[in-house]
Amino acid sequence: MSTISKACLDPWSFLLIKADGNVCLCCWSEPIGNVNSADLDAIVSGLKAQHLRSSLLTGELLRCCSQCPAREATTTEKLCADVEIYLNDTEKLYAVSQGKLILKPSSADPSPASSKPKPSKHWLKRILTSKLVRTLKKMLYR
Repeated sequence: MSTISKACLDPWSFLLIKADGNVCLCCWSEPIGNVNSADLDAIVSGLKAQHLRSSLLTGELLRCCSQCPAREATTTEKLCADVEIYLNDTEKLYAVSQGKLILKPSSADPSPASSKPKPSKHWLKRILTSKLVRTLKKMLYR
């Protein structure tokens, strides 16, 4: 029998290392360790990480997961199936986007959306840089 969980693959696909060295498995979770005092591999495979992943798979959600506004509800059965697909995807056919498992578009069969020209990274960098500069100037010259 399935119970309710969150549609979230972040603890298997995402890692956040904060400026103070704290390591989180998503942007809502409590830190599971600190890279200043432990090896990253040990942190990611440690008991706190295992407990967080297990709580999602069993539906016995931790407070950070149950209160997370970023992920929708799903069944534990569906989440377990998605985790298994993601972890066993040797051909790299799937990706994780917004915590959900998605099928990557085939490069042999481009869809109309993928045929659109993408903006260059330099263009995006200029926009982000100019916005950052404007924001910093506002902060400095108040």
